[in-house]
Amino acid sequence: MLPHVLRLPYLQCIMEKKDASPFKGPARFAAAWLCSAIATWAIAQAADRPVVSTPRATSGDTAIEPDWSQRLTITVGPGQADLVGTNARALQAAVDYVARLGGGTVRVLPGTYRLRNAILQSRQVGVLFRDEKDKSFAGHRNRIENNRIVDSGSTNGVAIDVQGATEAVVLSGNEIIETRQPADRIAVRLGAETKAIQVVTNQISGFALAVKQVK
Repeated sequence: MLPHVLRLPYLQCIMEKKDASPFKGPARFAAAWLCSAIATWAIAQAADRPVVSTPRATSGDTAIEPDWSQRLTITVGPGQADLVGTNARALQAAVDYVARLGGGTVRVLPGTYRLRNAILQSRQVGVLFRDEKDKSFAGHRNRIENNRIVDSGSTNGVAIDVQGATEAVVLSGNEIIETRQPADRIAVRLGAETKAIQVVTNQISGFALAVKQVK
């Protein structure tokens, strides 16, 4: 995109060769030269941009969206995250962000999350602990407390999905609700490699299965 200066009325009138230009003679030539120089600079800047080697899905139109091998991932946590925060606003903002860009993953970093609000109508999963290739990056020792998670995903959606070798997570005092038909929806799913996951005093309703332990 060319710099804003190219859209100024007097330069536009020079480029279109209109008689309304306020410049005459040498001044007109100088302004036209300036316009050309700025355009050349803008084109050079565009050429210097790095090549996209790992494209990601950014279109919400699934009818024409390619089958990308990698989707957008953003992190949420108490520090050194894309979105810094440990409340419902941070998590909901992350969910909304990836949803607007065609879907993706919200990675919850280690921390204590005490929320007093709701995560509503996420695309597939309300809260996801992702299966990390390096176990040290897994979401160990998280506490998900006092959340209200409503209507997660489609017919096979999961409200809280704990995957990989995640350890020592506490899910407590959450209100996990599905207001649509149960279908194949799961409130809490625990991966086969997870350890010491505590699911206690949660209010779960409307799901086909409250807690599923993957074998």
